[in-house]
Amino acid sequence: MVAETVDTLADNFNGTTWSVVSSTNNQTSIDNELWSVSCPGSNNCWSVGTYLAPGVFSLTPSSVSQTLIEQNTGSGWTTVTSPNVTIPVGRSDPTGQTTNILLGVSCASTTDCRAAGWYYNSVGISQPLLEHYDGSAWSITSGPNVDYSAIEGINCDAANDCWAVGWILIENSAGTGIVYKTLIEHYDGSAWSIVTSPNTSSSDNNELFGVSCTSATNCWTVGFSFADSSSAAHTLIEHYDGIAWSIVASPNTNDSDSDYLVSVACSAANDCTAVGYYFDAVTGHTLIEHYTMPQMQLTSVVSRKTHGNAGSFDIDLPFSSTLPVPPPGIECRAGGGTGGDHTLVFAFSNTPVSGSATMVSGTGSVNGSPTFSGNTMIVNLTGVANAQVIGLTLNVTDNFGQSFTNPENIPISMGVLLGDVNASRRVDAADVSFVRQQTLRPIDSSNFREDINTSGRIDAADVSIARQQTLTSLP
Repeated sequence: MVAETVDTLADNFNGTTWSVVSSTNNQTSIDNELWSVSCPGSNNCWSVGTYLAPGVFSLTPSSVSQTLIEQNTGSGWTTVTSPNVTIPVGRSDPTGQTTNILLGVSCASTTDCRAAGWYYNSVGISQPLLEHYDGSAWSITSGPNVDYSAIEGINCDAANDCWAVGWILIENSAGTGIVYKTLIEHYDGSAWSIVTSPNTSSSDNNELFGVSCTSATNCWTVGFSFADSSSAAHTLIEHYDGIAWSIVASPNTNDSDSDYLVSVACSAANDCTAVGYYFDAVTGHTLIEHYTMPQMQLTSVVSRKTHGNAGSFDIDLPFSSTLPVPPPGIECRAGGGTGGDHTLVFAFSNTPVSGSATMVSGTGSVNGSPTFSGNTMIVNLTGVANAQVIGLTLNVTDNFGQSFTNPENIPISMGVLLGDVNASRRVDAADVSFVRQQTLRPIDSSNFREDINTSGRIDAADVSIARQQTLTSLP
C-alpha cells in the first residue's frame, strides 16, 4: 500500500490569470505544507510552513513537524535553511526534536522578514515560535513564553512595527474547563510584548488567524468565535486605531452556519478583504468579506461649559449638510469655557487626528489649535461678541487619512445671546422668570441653562444678568 503524500502548492498571478508554479519539497518527508507568503519585492518572495521529519517523538511516534521556509527570487522556489526549537535530549525525544510549525510570514523589506507559528516545549505544551530574517539567514528570536498558545498570523508594516495574532488556552470563568482566547503580540523594534485584545465574552471561545495593517494606526485582524463545540462559529473581526484593539461588527451567512475567517489583506485604509470558509448543513463553502470604510461624517456639535462643582453641561448645536440650514442652537451662558469664551466639541463617525476650524461669520476668533480626544475635536473661541450668530467651517483628517469639510460650505452656526435661557432668540421677562423659579435648586441637565454665569449655583447673580440683558435679541 502506497502512503498518501502531501506536497507544497504555489500559484502565481501575472495580472490576468492564476497558474500553478513549481515549488520544492523535502524529499525525506511525506508531508510538505506552505501556509503563508510575503513578497517584499517583485522578484523576492518568502513562503513558510512545515514538513514531517522522520523521528521518534512521544506525541507523534513516527515523525515530527519541522519548519519549512522557501524563497523565490524570480527563477523559482528553493528551500532555505530554517531553524527549529530543540528540547533536552532524552526527555520527550531521544533526538531532541520537537514539533515546530510556521503559519505566518511578513517582510518589512527584502532584508527584514519575520515568521511566526508555534512549537511544543519539553513537556508537550505549545508556545509561540518567532523567527527573523536579517538579509543573510533565519534565526529564532525571543518573545513572551506563553503556555498553551500559538501564533497564526503576522504583519510587519515597518521594521519596528509588527503584529502577531493567535490564541491562548485558559481556564474558563466558571473554573470548569478551558476556552480559547485571543492572543495579540506587538514588536516595537526592540522586543515582542503581549497587547490587550478583546473577546466576545468571558465564556466564548475566540481565535485570531490573520492580520493586516496599512499604517501604525490602522490594523485589522480576523478569526472566529463560538460558545462551545456544539454551537455554530461566527466571524470575529477586530480593529486597531493606534490606541487599542476593539471588536467591530462582522457579517455571517446566517445564525445556524459556522463561519470562519482565516486571513485578511488591506490594500488601503478603506479597502480590506477577509477570506475563510463556512459550513452549512451539508458541506463547506468559501467565504469572502469586503470592507469599505464609511465616509467621515460629523455626528454632533455641542457648546460645553463647566458649572463649578456641578460639572460640565452641553448645549446641542443643530447642523445640516443640506439646505435649508436649521435654526442655530443658542448659547446663553458666560464663562465656563476652557481657553476662551466658548468651547465647542465636534464629534465624528471616525477618529480625527488633525484639523482646523475657521470662523467665517460673526465677531470672534479661534483660540489656538484644536485638541483631540477619542472621536472628538475640541475648539476654543475667544472674543465672541454677544447677540450674534457665528459660523464656523472645518477641515479635519481622520486616522484613515480621510478628510471632512463642511458639505456645500454650509457653516456650523451658534447663536450667542446671554440670558436667553428659553432659547427664544430674545431675552425678556420669561427668561427672568425661569431663572427665578430655579434659584437655589441643584443644577442638573434640566436647568443648567439658568446658571447663566456658570458658577455652579443658580442665584440672584443669574437673575440680575437676565434682567440686564432684557430686550436684547438675535438678528
